[in-house]
Amino acid sequence: MEFALRHRFSQLGFITFFCLTATLFASAACLAETKGKFKPFYEEPKNPEYAEAQKTFRKEKLLESITQQWNASIIIPQDICVGFVELGQPNAVYVPETHRILFGYELFENLDERFQDVEADDDVRMEHIVGAMMFILHHELGHALVDVLSLPVTGKEEDAVDQLACLIMLNGGEDGEKAAASSGEFFRLLQDDDEDDSEKAWWDEHSLGKQRYYNILSWIYGSDPEKYANIVGEDGLPEERAARSVDEYTKMKAAWKKILAPHLIH
Repeated sequence: MEFALRHRFSQLGFITFFCLTATLFASAACLAETKGKFKPFYEEPKNPEYAEAQKTFRKEKLLESITQQWNASIIIPQDICVGFVELGQPNAVYVPETHRILFGYELFENLDERFQDVEADDDVRMEHIVGAMMFILHHELGHALVDVLSLPVTGKEEDAVDQLACLIMLNGGEDGEKAAASSGEFFRLLQDDDEDDSEKAWWDEHSLGKQRYYNILSWIYGSDPEKYANIVGEDGLPEERAARSVDEYTKMKAAWKKILAPHLIH
């Protein structure tokens, strides 16, 4: 199987991504004691084709790094396990009944296949895969926090945790900004699935792939309109949306900081 993870990840790159959460939340302070921990695990895959991925992630201590950053930033009332597992489908989920964030090995394969359509260079494709992976993990973190912290959410929760994940990416420097862009591209590529199942596209709790793509483009632009002026226009972010992006991003960031403030470690 042609699998992007045959290329060794850079430990430095992982650490850069895993520092993103602390960067966003650095200004917050909370005196409460942490009662729970984010705990990593690596499930042994039954499918031998995923064994390389499991071995690589464990060797690089990938989840140890990310949960260490989360534990240093966020106070949670109970343990949340974060693991790579075989889900039977390309997906990542938060399971409230067991308080587990699960990222399927199948999703890595799916990411590789999708990005092969837009990027032939293995190293560049790996950057896209890792970027989208980081966004998805932080998206599921958002679901977990909404659950265990009983956070208020108005509107669709899926959109709200997309916002949180994007904020964390965008506050992580250039690597984080690239990760946000990669996740947007991934959702654009998912539009094919939306079109294949048009009925589900309308009732599903997730926004359509292209809607999520344009949302992320808007937030990227809104975070620094001078830096990202080139993404506005034909084949990019429409000017009508761009005109509202700065205000949208500013309000979104302020809202999430206020919501999370009581649960953050200084």
